[in-house]
Amino acid sequence: MSHNEMKLIMENWREYCHGIDESTISVPALPAAGIIVTKQVIDGMMEMWKQYQTMKDPECRKDPEAKCGWRYSDKYFHCVAHCLSSMHGWGGKTISEIFGTAREMTDIIRKGDSDEAVSRDLIANNFGRIAAESGHCGECWKYIPAGLPELLWIVPGGKITDAHRSAVAKNTECNRDFMKMQGEEMPEHCRLKYVTY
Repeated sequence: MSHNEMKLIMENWREYCHGIDESTISVPALPAAGIIVTKQVIDGMMEMWKQYQTMKDPECRKDPEAKCGWRYSDKYFHCVAHCLSSMHGWGGKTISEIFGTAREMTDIIRKGDSDEAVSRDLIANNFGRIAAESGHCGECWKYIPAGLPELLWIVPGGKITDAHRSAVAKNTECNRDFMKMQGEEMPEHCRLKYVTY
């Protein structure tokens, strides 16, 4: 993905995420059901693909030790991807469940992901599907890491407030609860802060 494509996604992120096509959510008459469900499945797959591509910020993915805002954003994008997919009706939710589970099983085989890492991804995926039932993916905001550009945030109510900024600023690698939600250990330099004498 080029720098210009990434910039365009960031600039239009919030508007794109709220522009769900309501026609795919309604239940059609039986003869057209197969066509509508197929469209929902395709739309759901496209939603997930877009979020996974957005998550792969080229600068941060080059160096796993990079101190940049995209770090620890994996669970957030998992949640948003599965929420947006599920908002495309029964077909979108079904493909979210199938694709999400299949991807995690593949990660176990190909990358050797631990059971806990897979479990955390599946929890984020499911949280996104549950958030879709409310009609808004803002519930995924608890996964936003400190430093992720605000253009990529989806928050409850759709408008970012100082309260959101304050809460997200605490989502760092030295926040024990946030790192547990990520399924990762706190770095050694953070653990020293919790030592009591």
